[in-house]
Amino acid sequence: MKNKNSIKLLFTIVMIFLGISLTAQTTALPPANFNEENAGTEDNPYQIETLANLRWLSETPEVWGTITPLVQYYFLQTNDIDASETTEWGHIENYYEYFEGFKGIGTYLQPFTGFYDGQNYKIEHLYSRVGFFNFIDNATLQNINVVNVEISGKGSLVNYSNESIIKNCQSSGYLGYCFSGGLIGYADSSQIMFCSTTININLLCMSDTVHPIGGLVGTLRSSLVSDSYFYGSYQNHSGFNPFGGLVGIIDESSETRIQNCYATTNEIYPMSNWVGGICVSVYSFGSLPIFSNNFWNSEITGIDVPSSSPTTGFPDMTSYGLLTSQMVTASTYINAGWDFVNVWDINSDINNGYPFIRTHRDISNVSNKDKIISPIIEFTAYPNPFNPTTTISFTLKKSGDVNLDIYNLKGQKVKSLVDDFKESGQHIAIWNGLDNNGMPVGSGIYFYRIKTDNFFATKKFTLMK
Repeated sequence: MKNKNSIKLLFTIVMIFLGISLTAQTTALPPANFNEENAGTEDNPYQIETLANLRWLSETPEVWGTITPLVQYYFLQTNDIDASETTEWGHIENYYEYFEGFKGIGTYLQPFTGFYDGQNYKIEHLYSRVGFFNFIDNATLQNINVVNVEISGKGSLVNYSNESIIKNCQSSGYLGYCFSGGLIGYADSSQIMFCSTTININLLCMSDTVHPIGGLVGTLRSSLVSDSYFYGSYQNHSGFNPFGGLVGIIDESSETRIQNCYATTNEIYPMSNWVGGICVSVYSFGSLPIFSNNFWNSEITGIDVPSSSPTTGFPDMTSYGLLTSQMVTASTYINAGWDFVNVWDINSDINNGYPFIRTHRDISNVSNKDKIISPIIEFTAYPNPFNPTTTISFTLKKSGDVNLDIYNLKGQKVKSLVDDFKESGQHIAIWNGLDNNGMPVGSGIYFYRIKTDNFFATKKFTLMK
C-alpha cells in the first residue's frame, strides 16, 4: 500500500509539473457524420448531439469558417445537452487549478461565420468566461436555448456579433461582466428577433468606471431588435452601473430600431440603477434610433422615460412605461400592432402572465421567479483595502451549500475559504492573505466569489502591503 501511495504521489507531481489537469474531462469528439460526403453543408449539417461534439466545435477553428473569402459551415443540434461538467474544465497553471470552462465558439481573429440551428433543444449548466459563442460575423444563430448557465462574459449567448442574424433564442441563469447584456454583449449591424432572456445579471467589473448594462443587449450599433423581451433580474454590489431594460448603450444609432419589445424584472438591486425603460444612453452622431411600440413596467422600476439620454426627440416614439395590470393584458399589445396570431401569446399560467413568444420552448422549470431572486442579502468585505486580513460577511436567506473562494486577476483560484453547508443567517470568513499552500500572496486586486446551489456573485478587494 505504501508503494502504491508513493507512486500515486509521484504521478501527481509529474502531472502538475507538466501542466496537465487531473480533472476528468469530456474529450472533444467530431460529429458522427464528420467524414460523410458534403458534411457541414446545408444539405448535410454537422450533427451536434453531445457535449463532446460541442467541445469539438469550440476547439476546432477549421470549421468556424472564414470572412474573406466567405466560407460557412452548417451545424444542427439534435439533442438536449448537459454541460454541467464545464465548471471543471481547466488546467494546472503555476500550481493553481485554472478553470476556464467552455471556451466559446469563435475568436476576434477568426469569428464563427456559419449557421447553428439548436432546433429548440437545450444546453444546460454551461460554464464559460465568454458565453456560448464568443465572436460571430455574418453568422446565423437560431432556435438555441442556453439554460441555467453561469457566464462571466458579456453575453450569455453571444459575446460579440457583427452583421449576423440571431432569432428565436433564449437564455436563463447567471451573468456578470462590464458592459454586458443578458443575451448579447455587443451587436453591430445585426438583427435580433424573437429572442428573450430571464437571466440574473450579477455585475463584475475590474475598475471603478461606470458600465451601462442592458437586459437583452449590452451595446447596440446600427442593428434591429424586434419582438423580444427581458424578464430577469439585475444585482449590482459595486457602485453605480446604470441599467436599461433592453439595451445598455446605443452607439452611432444610424439605422438602429427597437420595436415590439418589453422589459420587466423580478428583482433590481439597487433600484436606483435602473435609469432607462428601454436603454441607458444614446451616443448618436447622425440620426436617432427609432423606438416603436415598446413597453416596460414603470410600476416596478419607477422609470417613466425610455432612455436617460436623451429623453425626448426620438422619431416614432411610441414606447411607454405601464402598470403591471396593463403589462399582463393582451389588448395592450394587440392595440399597439403586435402579432398575437403568429408570434406572441399571453397566458396567466405562463411567464407570470406577461407575453411570451409562441415558438419558445418552456424553460420555466429551471428559470422561474423563485430561482432567479438572489438567496443572498449581504455580501461584503471589510476592511477594503486591507493588510494583512479582511473579514468577508454574507447573509443567506435560506440554508444550503456554500463555496467562498479567492481569485487573482488571471482568474486563478488562490484560496478556498468556505466549502460547506451553511444555515440561513449571517456568516463570516476571514482571509489572511495566504494561498491554499499557506504562502503569502502579493499585493494587488483580488476577487472574492460566493456560490450557492443557484446563485453566484463576485466582488473585488485590494491587498496592500
